[in-house]
Amino acid sequence: MIVLAKGVLFASAIPAWEGPDEPPYFLEISMLAEKGHFTSVSGHPLLYAVAAYLPYKLSPGEGARFLSARLVSVLFAVAAVWLAFLVARELFPDRGLIQVLAPAIVTFNPQFTYISASVNSDAMLIAFSTLAFYIAIRIIREGLKPKLTVALLLTAGAGIFTKQRFLIALIPLALATLYGLIRHRKSSSGGGPKWLWVAIPTATALGLATAAVPGFAFKKTGIFAGVIPASAILSPFGAFQIRRPFWSFVIELFRQFWGYLGQSNEVAMATSYYWFSGLISLLALAGLILVVRRTLEGLAMDGLLNGLQKQLKNPRAVQMLMLLVFAFSSFFGVMTYEGNIGGGQGRYLFVSLIPHVLLISLGLAELVPKRWHFQAAAILIATLAVANLDALLYTLLPLYY
Repeated sequence: MIVLAKGVLFASAIPAWEGPDEPPYFLEISMLAEKGHFTSVSGHPLLYAVAAYLPYKLSPGEGARFLSARLVSVLFAVAAVWLAFLVARELFPDRGLIQVLAPAIVTFNPQFTYISASVNSDAMLIAFSTLAFYIAIRIIREGLKPKLTVALLLTAGAGIFTKQRFLIALIPLALATLYGLIRHRKSSSGGGPKWLWVAIPTATALGLATAAVPGFAFKKTGIFAGVIPASAILSPFGAFQIRRPFWSFVIELFRQFWGYLGQSNEVAMATSYYWFSGLISLLALAGLILVVRRTLEGLAMDGLLNGLQKQLKNPRAVQMLMLLVFAFSSFFGVMTYEGNIGGGQGRYLFVSLIPHVLLISLGLAELVPKRWHFQAAAILIATLAVANLDALLYTLLPLYY
């Protein structure tokens, strides 16, 4: 309910055309609704226009139609936050603090609020990529069941026809499917997966090495031309570069991830907010280092090779591996865009927003004693909620009114 109310508030308060890429997206919707033309003006697939078609047709007048298109994004944002909770519960069933923090951080991230109250397909992309990831980690735990397989294929198809950036998610999805297939073969045959510890790392390496292949194929063959146009985001290996000093690139990416508003991400929030989000991120990083240290100590007790074999037979450990792969895949996607265009933005990481937020939540939960979980969650959520109000009252409204 908070996500919905907040999204409606921002969608109503922000003037028309001030959200990222709103003019081309709304033109696509109007061309589809008024003339029946499937024409990509934004350079992205048209599933968002299809989703906004009926609300557009049912709305009286241009202003109501524009608001209805924004509210479609808000509904996908609501779905994304609910899925964040489901993913957190699946990965950390016995850690209530993470189950609370993950959806809360997504809900009160000003950048997420801003883009999900705009006429574009970003919130739709986040929802489909999170749903696909949720299905994938269930496949890791339960095996490649028919219902999960069909659900994953349908969700992946919807994601691809939402935005090209979804292709980044295919790497962890493919690896999860492979692992689920191996588990299914094990349960069917009764034999142990003796080569499992070799197959998963090999598949991971191959998946990361071929991350640029889909873009290369689209570019050379013209497959799905007009539906999934060749994009700079999907260009092959030469594009993986940073055109600016590394730390300048990282700092800008960080600021835009947490909240850099305006049509072209040109409106900064209060400096104190970036200091707060920076502190939260550093604390989370410190907690993650403790998690890695504890994990390595556990592996060392059994011997590194035996420890790896043991962990790769553990679905929970493989789920965490997929979480890491998904989170870092989006960073390489931003680097690709930066290498081609010179303008990578923090919101481009949002295809794997939930994995990023889960890593932050895991790191913070590692540092907080169990008896203080409630207090820590309350303080963090309250501070993020204030940041949302600050974004609206002291950043956006003075800018436009």
